[in-house]
Amino acid sequence: MASATVSMLREFMHCNIALHVKEAEEMTLQLPKDTPERIKIRLRDLSSEVTQICSAANHFIKTDVSGRISFTFKGTAQGAEGHILSDSLRAQAVSFVTRFDNLPETYAGSIVRRDGQYHIGNMDLFRHALNEFRPLIENKQDSVHYKRIHGDWSKMLGQKNPTKATSVQVFQLKQGEITSQYLRYLGEHQKAIDFVLARAKYKYLYNGILQHSDAKHSSMFLRDYTSGELNYIFWKHVHMLGFIRECLRPYVFMIKSLISPRLGAL
Repeated sequence: MASATVSMLREFMHCNIALHVKEAEEMTLQLPKDTPERIKIRLRDLSSEVTQICSAANHFIKTDVSGRISFTFKGTAQGAEGHILSDSLRAQAVSFVTRFDNLPETYAGSIVRRDGQYHIGNMDLFRHALNEFRPLIENKQDSVHYKRIHGDWSKMLGQKNPTKATSVQVFQLKQGEITSQYLRYLGEHQKAIDFVLARAKYKYLYNGILQHSDAKHSSMFLRDYTSGELNYIFWKHVHMLGFIRECLRPYVFMIKSLISPRLGAL
């Protein structure tokens, strides 16, 4: 039997709402001095709406997982390289953590004035951020979709017999084994993401604008695009990505204790 035991020193925390609110305020404040009051009010309202959604979602995360955590992986050697994970799970793990590591760390927007009108000055960043998150939150067929990640790695946490499939145990320095608590902790993060997505229109953005040209969205897209409403829709949905990113972090902590590839230098 092949096995791996990895300990890492990490203080686990709930999704950082304080940081999220701070980013919201900064986004609202990064405006030209002559920005019309109607735009300021709309952006403040959007920031308030996003903060309320994320704060409500954060209430799902109640389990306390903190202190020094170690993960123990056990199982039989699998795949062509004899890894403890199957080839498909290893591919999933590598893809997920490398994608997470390269997600934008800031989502601050800027407003610029052009020809007497006001526009988002870094729309390319907004589009990039949204596109990078698509496999994680929208494409359910992708192995790195958050529900696929939750399902596959929760099974390992619940597996008691490592001769049948890879099992994971979680230990806290003072409390001992906390596998069941960590499993519950992950479930709470999944519910938090569910809550946010249920109050968003990412499906419209991806299927009608960014990735596909679904005909059922075309009239709304044309209306939002020509009226300028799309600017506010992008602003709101990019604004929520930071919270979602934090909710994915406990999965990353666990997976990186087994597989943590780093991009090589030139």
